[in-house]
Amino acid sequence: MKFRLLFFLFGLLFLLALYIFYLSFGFTFLLKDRQLVTLVLKEHILASAQKELLVEVVSSQDSITAGLSNRLDLKTLDGKQLDGMIFVFKDKSKQNFWMKDMLFALDICWLDDLRFLACERAIEPPGSLGSLMIYSSIKPANFVLETKPGFLSQEDLNLQLFLKQDL
Repeated sequence: MKFRLLFFLFGLLFLLALYIFYLSFGFTFLLKDRQLVTLVLKEHILASAQKELLVEVVSSQDSITAGLSNRLDLKTLDGKQLDGMIFVFKDKSKQNFWMKDMLFALDICWLDDLRFLACERAIEPPGSLGSLMIYSSIKPANFVLETKPGFLSQEDLNLQLFLKQDL
């Protein structure tokens, strides 16, 4: 009897620890550079998903610098269609992005712990004669999400992103 109770308490403690790990965004350390993950938009962790996004994770300095530059469309390097690219930063800070070598328009959304702070909408590539503008987060952010213009509605920006697939 004592063993079952001890086993049950240990299991409960383990699940609580996993939940806290997830809520503290500790899972981001498990994400690999260039990995594809599915994110879901929903009100809170127990709510049903409002929208799913297949995104490519970029977390190394080289991948962050390259971003979606020189790609003809929002696809992986091997041609798989994406809904977006998520940039993962180790620390929260003011993030600065530009559209160097971009070939298509984007929405850039700044996130603090996967909650939307703001989005720059329908940013056009600079073209051959255009100057490179710097787009900056209004507050410290640790994630940046790039999507096709209009992919996320204004209502979507009131939701939070959660990781769907197992790592």
